[in-house]
Amino acid sequence: HIQGKSIEAEATNFKITDKNKGLLELIAKDDIDIHSAKETTTSTHKSKKKGLSFGISKNSITVAKEKKSNSYKKVTTQKKSEIKSANVYLKSGKDTNLVATDLSARTLIHDTGGNFNVVNGKNTLESSNSKSTKKFGANFKFNSHESTLFVGYNENGKKDVVKTEEVVQSNIHVKNLISKANDVNIIGSNLTAQNGKIDVKHFNIIDAHQKTTIDRYQTKTQAGLEVGVRQHLSDAIDRVKNIKNSKSGSGVVANSLRAYETVNSFSSHPIDAGVNAVYRKDKKHSNTVASKSVASDVKFKKLSLKSDTTLVQGSNFSSDDLALKTKEFIVKAGKSTMHTKTDGSKVDGSLGLYGTKLGRLGVSKSLLKSDAESTNYTNAHVKVNNFQANIDKTEIEGGNIDAQVLEGSMGDLSIKNAKNSLKVSQNAKGGYVSGGVNGIGGFSAHKSKSSVDKVWVDQVSGINAEKSLNELDGTYISNVDKNGKVLPNLHFHTNELILKDHKYKQTSKSNSIGFGTNSIDRSKGSTNQTETIKATITDGEIDSKNTIGSLNRDIDKMRETSKKSHKNSTMHLSKQDIALIKDPSKEIQRVKGNLKDVGLAAHVEILKNLPSASKVGDGKGDMIDKTVGKALDKLNGYTLGLSPAAETDGGVVKQIATQFFGDNRLMITAHSKEKLLKMGISPRDIKKVDLVLTKDGVKRAQDVKNKNDIKDRLPSLWITDPDKKVVIGKRGSVAGNKALEPYKIYVDENKLKEAHINHIFTNGMFNSPTTAVYNQQTQQGNVDGMLNYNQQSGIVGDLLESGQDHIAANFTKGALPTGGSRQTAELIKNMNKITKADMTITAHSQGTLMSQNGLYLAKDILKDTLKENKDSRLEVSFNGAPVNHKRTEELVTDIYGGEENFQAHNIKKISDVSRTHVAPEDAVGTVLGFQSAGINNSEKLGNNIKKATMAVPDLFGYGDPSPHSYYPCVMGCGEDRHTPNKGFYYDPVTKSDRSLIEWYKENIPQRDITLLPKEMLGMN
Repeated sequence: HIQGKSIEAEATNFKITDKNKGLLELIAKDDIDIHSAKETTTSTHKSKKKGLSFGISKNSITVAKEKKSNSYKKVTTQKKSEIKSANVYLKSGKDTNLVATDLSARTLIHDTGGNFNVVNGKNTLESSNSKSTKKFGANFKFNSHESTLFVGYNENGKKDVVKTEEVVQSNIHVKNLISKANDVNIIGSNLTAQNGKIDVKHFNIIDAHQKTTIDRYQTKTQAGLEVGVRQHLSDAIDRVKNIKNSKSGSGVVANSLRAYETVNSFSSHPIDAGVNAVYRKDKKHSNTVASKSVASDVKFKKLSLKSDTTLVQGSNFSSDDLALKTKEFIVKAGKSTMHTKTDGSKVDGSLGLYGTKLGRLGVSKSLLKSDAESTNYTNAHVKVNNFQANIDKTEIEGGNIDAQVLEGSMGDLSIKNAKNSLKVSQNAKGGYVSGGVNGIGGFSAHKSKSSVDKVWVDQVSGINAEKSLNELDGTYISNVDKNGKVLPNLHFHTNELILKDHKYKQTSKSNSIGFGTNSIDRSKGSTNQTETIKATITDGEIDSKNTIGSLNRDIDKMRETSKKSHKNSTMHLSKQDIALIKDPSKEIQRVKGNLKDVGLAAHVEILKNLPSASKVGDGKGDMIDKTVGKALDKLNGYTLGLSPAAETDGGVVKQIATQFFGDNRLMITAHSKEKLLKMGISPRDIKKVDLVLTKDGVKRAQDVKNKNDIKDRLPSLWITDPDKKVVIGKRGSVAGNKALEPYKIYVDENKLKEAHINHIFTNGMFNSPTTAVYNQQTQQGNVDGMLNYNQQSGIVGDLLESGQDHIAANFTKGALPTGGSRQTAELIKNMNKITKADMTITAHSQGTLMSQNGLYLAKDILKDTLKENKDSRLEVSFNGAPVNHKRTEELVTDIYGGEENFQAHNIKKISDVSRTHVAPEDAVGTVLGFQSAGINNSEKLGNNIKKATMAVPDLFGYGDPSPHSYYPCVMGCGEDRHTPNKGFYYDPVTKSDRSLIEWYKENIPQRDITLLPKEMLGMN
């Protein structure tokens, strides 16, 4: 027994151990205040580490690093009070407050002059965590869009400031409750009792709220040197795809014009390469304030409740038997809110340091602000088995009453839904300016605004009685059992029934404008959707003297959602669009011409703007070439062509841009400079080369210091500039990119005819121009000919190109080949016109795929030409081919119109005009071509594949000399196109035929010659 003017207890335990007769009495003249105590812990942590810190992680190398972290945490927890006794009697003249307190008893009686309050407490957490990293090093970025290397300073900073609240509920668990007070307030707490008798003015069951505030700060800064390659094909594809996403006719037009501009830009500028000093800064701050509803839970087995008002807000109230007498019964939803504000800014600047971009400056800045505010309601729930109601007025707004039996009177009944809402607004603006030594080069600016305004209902308010219902605005009254079945025994009596359907709107709007040096954009859009929730009373009897509005009787059709309506207008116009509108035919032909030169445009971009140490040796290099260029050249050897390098023409990223357009460049080789001059080729476009073969591959003779390293030497040659493209035809007569005219060498068809050029050679993968020239000469017997140079793009890029061509050559008969194959077909067609199909087509490795596909594409023209010219002899010679010899023989036979036409061309058998030569253990020709060593051979296939598979590492220089790298000439050799007997090769030095087995023994002695066919072994 405790008595006093007022009683206050903090974090106190009241325990009476007698489980049957124990009695705790607290009697105060004023207030009884039992609450929790606060316990606080604080911790801080600071660390800083700096200095040289060499390390490799994923795609970056770090040389120096500084790492800082700071954290602060303050935790406040509630230590509860506890009351435990068989019987508890609380009497106060004013208020009785139980805050973050647990009470358990058999019987609780409280007699309170003021209010009886059962209230939650709150734990709190305040924390601040910041991390920053500053480092100097290198970072390599690779994806299908770009391959870049960055060297310089990176700084990343992040700071989170968090304040959170956690509701600590009070809990009352009793068998019997007798309550007398002005008001009873259960706030964010739980009350469980078997029997209850409550007589108060106001009985309130209310939810609590826990608040969270998060401030997040992020910064990223980058400054240093960046070198790399970016392709623009992906941009063009995305723009074309975006046409189908247009939301209006004007959008289709605008997006089509944008797609045309992007394709037009790609056609003349497929890639970007360069060395730039860059500065980038990205700042972002977001503030989020959230308030979450936490329900109270009040449960009785049997309750007699008498009050002026009874309120259930965002909480749960249940009883098996409830006798409720009240003037006003209010059931309301609990409210949760979230408000997020975000501010961000980006600065991106670059200064060109090399090539044609030297001194070019570009700076962009963008600002973004967004504001999102949401309100979500959670319905209050009243669940009673037997509900005896004596109510003057019932208001339900975001609540549900569910009873098996509901009898008595609900009084004046008002049922409404709680409406969730979402409002989002976003504002963005930015601009870009570029220029150089000649002043401003271009500028652009943009501004956009968008908003979303959405109102909807998640949970519909209503009254449901399973067994009987005796004595509405977008809500329902129903009689549904626990299995969802609608029962017909509903009886609804009212003097006046007013029915309304509630409609909720969802609206989004957007508005943007942009302009630049050459273009202007404007777009507006809006989307609207309406949801209707119908006033519903399920099957049963309705007795109303006056009914206003329409009534829905099917609860499954209570919700109705309209289709979204869109209003969009888009306008876009640029100088390019005006040119297209004025003369569409001319512009489209210009773009088509540019697309033919995509490969050359990419090569020129690499040539001008990607540094390489090789330029130093040619007397064209500078300090950037000696430093950055040298580093790129070295790195290229380790990344398989993934990193950008001049040697691989930009690597795999450039290959992606040119895959479907082709990057082959046509060259002419001759043993006389005079011959090239007579073709009208300028002396500045003619280069003299002296090539030798060493253990390290093909080199220029002047680059070999130790002459003992030379294994083979070619006669002096004159070739057209490898960085330029020979075009067959007169200047102005062939479509193409006019800006690339300085990189084109035009040769008239008649001049080629007078020069008696009738050899075509296409090289394989990983070939530099010098290696390609060497392979052409050795595999065609030292000839003057057309070199269809297949540009190397590194292992990955070349495999990407070869993979597509391999499928086309071996499985689809030339369908869907690469651009390189189509370029080869174009060359074959041009040379067919000049030579009347009297020519030798030779290819090595990947070049055989392009040549096979090229022959497929040119087949009909060649067939017609051979039919009209019986003296013509088309010869096809493949070396180390991943194309099966039978497919090539079948194709060549078809081009001749069948075997029956061989005799007319003085051909005895197919091997006279089609030869596929595979050296022993050449994995490319054997495994990929599914054929055996020798010429047109399929004998001993299983053993050949086994041995060739074991020799795969040799292809990449990890063992004995590769059997795939160099081949002799076995068909159409020399200027007189001599073809040795099968099993022999042509020696251009002695101009005589020699045994291939002798060649194998001299050049690849470690290879197993027993893989050859019996016929060939018998010739040894």
